[in-house]
Amino acid sequence: MKLDSGMLMNEDITVQLKRFITGEMYGLDMKLVIQKTLFESDLNTTQNRLNMPIKQLLTRPHEFLTAEEIHVVNESKEGIEVRVVGPAMQMYKRPLRLKMWHMKRNDNYVLKTNWNNFVADNKVLEKHKKIQVWSFRKHRQLCFAIVPVERPDAANKFCYSC
Repeated sequence: MKLDSGMLMNEDITVQLKRFITGEMYGLDMKLVIQKTLFESDLNTTQNRLNMPIKQLLTRPHEFLTAEEIHVVNESKEGIEVRVVGPAMQMYKRPLRLKMWHMKRNDNYVLKTNWNNFVADNKVLEKHKKIQVWSFRKHRQLCFAIVPVERPDAANKFCYSC
């Protein structure tokens, strides 16, 4: 799968992720929401959020959010609770919250609340690491999966048990 960044998603990771979500988790409707590089601001513990600029989304909001979810995410102070699968192919124990931040020049979706804990528990999420964020539904609840992107010329295979 070639994306605009010139990076390739390791097909093994894609297959494993889809198998886990659709097979073991009985998840439905997987969509690639964004591929992005983790910046210092995404990992800064004082900010406690993953920023996903709307202009960089690979899937339109109405394709992975219901009309009601769009309204709540855009208008409510808290946003909506979501569950997240991490790089180790496990549902993270703590929920995160999806919220819209309206900025002067850009609107951004953010995954917040427990983001710092998620990063601390998933050490492969480092500055300058490319990740993909996928959406899916489990029992109609919105969930996300966050996985690193591996360059095809990387010497080491990605380790899901790390």
